[in-house]
Amino acid sequence: MIAATLFRAHARPRPWVLLLGPFLLGGCAAILEPGGKTPAQHLLSMRLFQPAEVKQVMDLKGEPVDAAIAMLGEPNERLNVKDRMVLVWKQVTNWEEQEWVSYQTGSQMVGVAPGGRGAPATPIYQPTYSGHYETRLKGKGCFLDIEIQDSVIVDVETDGTDCANLVRGLRARQARSAS
Repeated sequence: MIAATLFRAHARPRPWVLLLGPFLLGGCAAILEPGGKTPAQHLLSMRLFQPAEVKQVMDLKGEPVDAAIAMLGEPNERLNVKDRMVLVWKQVTNWEEQEWVSYQTGSQMVGVAPGGRGAPATPIYQPTYSGHYETRLKGKGCFLDIEIQDSVIVDVETDGTDCANLVRGLRARQARSAS
């Protein structure tokens, strides 16, 4: 029924159906390709969803490594991976937060659903909850990896939720040190 509604032959395709499809099939790619990105992860990692600051760094692909260092400053780490060098800029912020943690402790009868045609009445139970405050560690951050081969940037990857702030901060620090 749902498929017939979404994909009617006589209706033109709806754009929201095309965008929703990868999310509905999100687990398929990971099953087919171990370690690969699911369609949902791939969509979110596309440049379309990147902030302007991060897009500027992504545009460094094919440029000399000096362009990245001039833009962002010296990296936090340099890693050798096979025949390539990976420059890593990172920023991670952690904080503690009090959070209410609840759990079901029991149930209480709140009513009875009447039976019909010889069936007995059915009691209706409502769960009861209890809980406590717990200190939880929260965090946000970004890892910006620039892969280099023969002094040329061959790949740029970001991982995290705060990459725009990382790039903004690195560029501001670089601008202050240049003046």
